[in-house]
Amino acid sequence: MTLSSAVASQVFSLPATERFALAQQLLDSIDETESARLDDEFVAELKRRRQEMLAGQEIVGDWRAALASIEKSLDEGDEIECTYP
Repeated sequence: MTLSSAVASQVFSLPATERFALAQQLLDSIDETESARLDDEFVAELKRRRQEMLAGQEIVGDWRAALASIEKSLDEGDEIECTYP
């Protein structure tokens, strides 16, 4: 199921506090069984990505450089822009 662009537009136009409350309600609506399954899938995905990285199949950026870039942007009051290699 995909979120229609009209619904997404309405949700993203809400003030941050209302989006946060909505996000919390959505998370609370996931029962423990489903949450555990999703946690297992997330861990499996992390393991898969780690294996790809260790095998040289995935190019990853240096986390120290990313952290320095974020800190510099915060110090300068800039918008944070995420870029991936």
